[in-house]
Amino acid sequence: MEVKLDEILSELRNTNELISNMKTSQKEMTSRMESLETGQEALKNGQKEVTSRIQNLETGQEALKKGQKEVTSRIQNLETGQEALIKGQKEVTTRMENLEAGQEALIKGHAELTTGQREITSRMENLETGQAEIIDIIKLSTTLITENVTYVRKDLRTFQSDVNADIELLFNEVASVKRKVNKLEQFNK
Repeated sequence: MEVKLDEILSELRNTNELISNMKTSQKEMTSRMESLETGQEALKNGQKEVTSRIQNLETGQEALKKGQKEVTSRIQNLETGQEALIKGQKEVTTRMENLEAGQEALIKGHAELTTGQREITSRMENLETGQAEIIDIIKLSTTLITENVTYVRKDLRTFQSDVNADIELLFNEVASVKRKVNKLEQFNK
């Protein structure tokens, strides 16, 4: 009889130890959930920063467009000036050499402006390509983050369900052991 009581007490100790381990596991699971929530906040902040940088890129793109309009306007002014020089060349033949030198300088400047405009156009195309790549990366990152969070939540629900089932099973075992102990105590009386 004492052997059975010792066995029952041993089983009760084991059960208490299992319950203690399950409480520890539950605390660890809560800590991990808090870590996940913190990580999710950091991801949101990163996404806000990326959005801000994209807005800065768009602002810069608008400034480049304004600059290109200004360059076009200046080229038109240069062309107008060149025409005026041609008229002046016809009217004043004595200053022919000076006007030809000025005209060559204007043509050279126009070529440099055209080269600069081509370079600006090329850079704009690179900027647009980079912008499209950044948008694709943001979409992909958002999709992956959403999928990861979904899988983590699903795994946590499954784990929590398993833990709850194990706890319920332990409580049933404890109740069964208590009933056996009560029967033995009544039997010993």
